[in-house]
Amino acid sequence: MVNKTVIKYGIISKLRPGFWLKQVACWIAIQCLIAFCCYLSYTRGPFNFQNGLLWVALLLTIGLFALIIKFLLYDLRTINITDQGIVVKYIFTGKIRMIFYKDIKQITPKTVSTPNNSGSYSRYYRTEIELADDELFCIDEDQFDNYSEMKNSIINFMKELKAELNTN
Repeated sequence: MVNKTVIKYGIISKLRPGFWLKQVACWIAIQCLIAFCCYLSYTRGPFNFQNGLLWVALLLTIGLFALIIKFLLYDLRTINITDQGIVVKYIFTGKIRMIFYKDIKQITPKTVSTPNNSGSYSRYYRTEIELADDELFCIDEDQFDNYSEMKNSIINFMKELKAELNTN
């Protein structure tokens, strides 16, 4: 549990509306694909378990549930950048995780490129934070409206921590 009296400064993440739209659009597209596969496997009589499209629909259904569970347990979160570290609260589970700046080995800003249908690429930024236990914690511009502010605060707090350690 995080001691709230210790936290003096904070930038709270703001989920991007496009993030919600992208999630819902993906879920709807998968549901349409499932319905289409079921329709094609059902049009010639009762469900035939030897029909490959029915198995595709079943696998897509399992994949859809896995995507929803991943979203609820890991992606649906708020991040609070404080003077002590990064506080991550997972909204669905209520779990709170504190990442102290002293536990961060390296911060790497990256550009993520994904191809579009038009042949061009969509780009967004991601900050990868490597922790002392070799775990990778990521903050994506694609998910948060105030990504730049959060990234800059983390980098500034890390610089302050290094300067403080060098003076001691």
